[in-house]
Parts: sequence; structure tokens; C-alpha cells
Amino acid sequence: MIFQCLLGFSALLLSFGTSTAQDLDIHLPTGTFRGVSTPNGDVEKWLGIPFAEPPIGELRFKAPLTIAKRSSPAFQNATTFGNACPQLDGNLGAPISEDCLFLNVCRDDFLLLRCL
Repeated sequence: MIFQCLLGFSALLLSFGTSTAQDLDIHLPTGTFRGVSTPNGDVEKWLGIPFAEPPIGELRFKAPLTIAKRSSPAFQNATTFGNACPQLDGNLGAPISEDCLFLNVCRDDFLLLRCL
């Protein structure tokens, strides 16, 4: 399942163009996530996408488990960072929690055009 999520993000990185709100929707096995674009449109971001079950309780210090499909709103907001993992001297601008298995994906059209 984690591999499927990464394949979905790979496809996301290869497509680009003028963005509308619907263009910033990604459909993954775990739900649909709506990203955000910078005002000038040259950077698109999908932040705080969960990629595994939270490592809390009995899952603490275990290998990550595949995330189950969630019954959540039609679109989940992917415009803010997920929780940061606990660490020393870490002010990463996000809440700190053991529930910290999130992906943050950014796509820059300038770099993508140079790769094509």
C-alpha cells in the first residue's frame, strides 16, 4: 500500500499545467486530498498526507502498518504540514506528536520543465 501511494505521487509529479482546485486533487487508496498552489502558480504543494497508521499505543516502536481506507470527508485538506516527530531542538513549525508519518510533496514547474 505504501508503494501504491508513492506511485500515485510519482504520477502527480509528472503531470503539470494551469491549476484549478480540482487539478490539485489527488486520489489515493486512502482518500482524496486537495493541495494548494502559490499565488503565482509556479509551486504546488500537498502537505500532511498520511502514509501509514499512526505509530501510537501498541504500534509504538514497530514497523509502520499500511494505512486503512478512511471514512472521511470527500476532500481532505492537504495544505498544512502534518505533525513533526519528537526530536531534540526541533522547532519545525508543526505540532510535535508520535503520530507523525506524513508525506509532504512539492512540485515546481520550473524544475519539472528542465527534466522533461
